[in-house]
Amino acid sequence: MHNVNTAMNQVLLACPMLGHFSRLQDVQTIEPVHMPVGEALTEIITTQMLCDSDAAKIIHCLRRKAGMGKIWRLPEKDLFTCGVSRSKARTIHLMGKHYDADTRGFESWRSEPAAVVREELKLLWGLGDWTADRLLLKYFGHLDIWPEHDLSINHGVEKLHRLCLQQGLGWRFDPDRARPYRSYLTKILWTVDQKQLRQLRPVHNVNGNTTARQHDALSV
Repeated sequence: MHNVNTAMNQVLLACPMLGHFSRLQDVQTIEPVHMPVGEALTEIITTQMLCDSDAAKIIHCLRRKAGMGKIWRLPEKDLFTCGVSRSKARTIHLMGKHYDADTRGFESWRSEPAAVVREELKLLWGLGDWTADRLLLKYFGHLDIWPEHDLSINHGVEKLHRLCLQQGLGWRFDPDRARPYRSYLTKILWTVDQKQLRQLRPVHNVNGNTTARQHDALSV
């Protein structure tokens, strides 16, 4: 078990600007999720390129239709009805066939190094680094995942950089300084990309210091 405060201190070394966010101290601990890998992959495929609210509605619809069954076994018409695109439906069905044929092999990924999981996952049609990063971080609980080419990560960094310029704050960003907790930096930047940042009254940051200006809450 790791200490979240220790992880966040490493994150602030990588990107001090994050210390100007309220509720940064409320970042949730990254832990493995006890969910079948096939189900986790289905969720990841479904939610790609969607905001959290839209993704949640589609996942809820799929679970309702599947009942006690598996989402990846639903017919195309049910996937389409819930809002899944044709290409995602194909990816889900192909992944599901492989998972059903080698369930034990997929589940063994939990104990494999990240590089091995990434290599094996990318053998599946339609799946790549984006899927691997989310599986490793969100579902397997790996602590040092850094998807440097992820568009959401780049957008989040760009937003923070613009805020620094607007507020006259110094800018420093070096993700390697967040090792071995880069997953926390990743998770926060994913959220930054999805949030509309608004100025708030000063609050205490994770180190207990009051910042001169704050920006809207990261609930991550």
